[in-house]
Amino acid sequence: MEVKFTVPIYWKQTKKKTVLVGLNWYRNCHFMALNKAKKDYYGYILSNDCKVRLNPPISISFAIYLKRKGSDGGNVRSVIEKFVLDAFVRCKIIPDDTFDIVISDSSEYYLDRKNPRAEITVREL
Repeated sequence: MEVKFTVPIYWKQTKKKTVLVGLNWYRNCHFMALNKAKKDYYGYILSNDCKVRLNPPISISFAIYLKRKGSDGGNVRSVIEKFVLDAFVRCKIIPDDTFDIVISDSSEYYLDRKNPRAEITVREL
């Protein structure tokens, strides 16, 4: 079985501030904002298709569409992966996000100035 999800890589932190969700933001962010971001990403997964259940082991692929060429895709992917896998566990799509369940992952990076996002493909192996 294969399931696809799409989540934004820019998050509206306040009414006036939208941030690129990456390690640079993550390490400096207040814990209350991090908790709100995690809840929002849970909501994104929930709104996509939270009814599916995947049998481990699984493989996960990330296609990160960045707004700027100079962006560090790995920084973005790492935080998106954390938020998304935690949401998968919370939604019961997967039982846990340990390495014996998520045994394979991959990343691809693209430029999309008009629609920056992360497309996530999860496959049962």
